Amino acid sequence: MAESHMQAIVIAAFGGPEVLELRDLPQPEPGPGELRIRVAACGVNPVDWKLRAGWLSAAMSHTLPLVPGCDLAGSVEATGEGVDPAWLGREVVAFLDLAHPGAYAQQAVAPLARVVERPARLEAAEAAALPTPGLTAMQLVRSHGRLASGHRLLVTGAAGAVGSLALQIAAEVPDAALFALVRESARQRLPKLPGLTVISDMQAAALADMDLVIDCVGGEVLARAPDWVARGGALISVVMPPDEARCQERAVRAGFVMVEHDSAQLAELVQACAHERWRLPVKRCLPLAEAAAAHRAGESGEAQGKMVLLA
Repeated sequence: MAESHMQAIVIAAFGGPEVLELRDLPQPEPGPGELRIRVAACGVNPVDWKLRAGWLSAAMSHTLPLVPGCDLAGSVEATGEGVDPAWLGREVVAFLDLAHPGAYAQQAVAPLARVVERPARLEAAEAAALPTPGLTAMQLVRSHGRLASGHRLLVTGAAGAVGSLALQIAAEVPDAALFALVRESARQRLPKLPGLTVISDMQAAALADMDLVIDCVGGEVLARAPDWVARGGALISVVMPPDEARCQERAVRAGFVMVEHDSAQLAELVQACAHERWRLPVKRCLPLAEAAAAHRAGESGEAQGKMVLLA
């Protein structure tokens, strides 16, 4: 019998967006405990272009050529050994391991433990946008940031996917005071939250006494951030490690975090967005073949919102 094929975006060599190629590849087969998913949409995240550029090669050994992407939505079309065949045909959302990505494709294999059902009221493109930024935001606010009632929270880069969701999740903490640091041009992309104080980058010098700062920007903003945290507070970045010495000097807990899989959190995230408890609007949908254009737009900041690829 002839081998079945699919189209996928491949990183043939580490480098710029131009290294992303659309290729015909053999259809992946699910192993024990796995599902094969017919991909409808896959999310585009900053970690995807870090992977493509080779910035993660020291931390994890990827073999090239490699199909990038961790976030996807689609329908189950095959099950591996030990998986209930009742999954066949179900609409799902999956969060793949960064060490074993593969979402930028017409078909992808995922462990059952990394898959949740997609409610019909949540479109595939909206669902595919969620796993990486949504789980990151949940973990920043809850486990890493330990935001509690009465705390003051500042989110930098608050109009981005992680920052926007972090604010929405934090808004459910009773009596938490929320502050958003954004460029003036991004103000209109902030979530509409009662009591949210918006600070432009020109006003940042006045910031102080935050119990928690969640940094989604890095660079100069992160370098200044220790001054904004109250003694005993925390500065957590998803971009790069904060200056440990400066944080210790100011008695600030410093952290640099990368997202971890949590199936219960993924299920909560999908349900919350399906019922509009939280929202992450999709700014742009592009065909799978235009992955390089999506990376260019994301890296340059021209995208100004969440992007997904349609397979």
